[in-house]
Amino acid sequence: MQPDGSPEAVCKSLDGAVAQLNGRQKIDLFEPGELTPTTPLEVIFKVLEEYVQSGKIGGIGLYEVKASSIQAGSKITKIESVEVELSLFSLHVLKNGVAAATAELGIPLVAYSPLSRGFLSGQFRSLDDIPKESLLHHFPRFHPDVFPLNLQLADQIAEVAKKKGVTFAQLAINCCAS
Repeated sequence: MQPDGSPEAVCKSLDGAVAQLNGRQKIDLFEPGELTPTTPLEVIFKVLEEYVQSGKIGGIGLYEVKASSIQAGSKITKIESVEVELSLFSLHVLKNGVAAATAELGIPLVAYSPLSRGFLSGQFRSLDDIPKESLLHHFPRFHPDVFPLNLQLADQIAEVAKKKGVTFAQLAINCCAS
């Protein structure tokens, strides 16, 4: 199923989310789950801006987008934040222009999964530690052919943490926060 970024689909999604709140509060920040290439950014942001103006949402955020989308979107409306995966196993936003674009435009970069979906927590020592139905099996770092190599890297990070007198997780999070 292809994502649908049409105005009708965006309104249906937002109205459904607002309805679930039963008028108790507004959505503070709405992040479209995925921007679609079939719907121009101007169209999507116009709809979202109408919801901001009506008070149904407090602001517009972006989720896992390219630097070009951040730059284009910021010319159309105010972008409150950009949410991306950032961990020692996922540093791409520091190299692909996303972090630079948010810094240049003064948009907060919100990092999720700083422990690499649990990999950098010491939780997974073998593929058998991951539940069979887990979506983690779809991420390359958890594939059987590279898992042992990534485990070696994680063990090296754990050794550095031990030498510094901090936990594995503390080192992993602080390295990405620096």
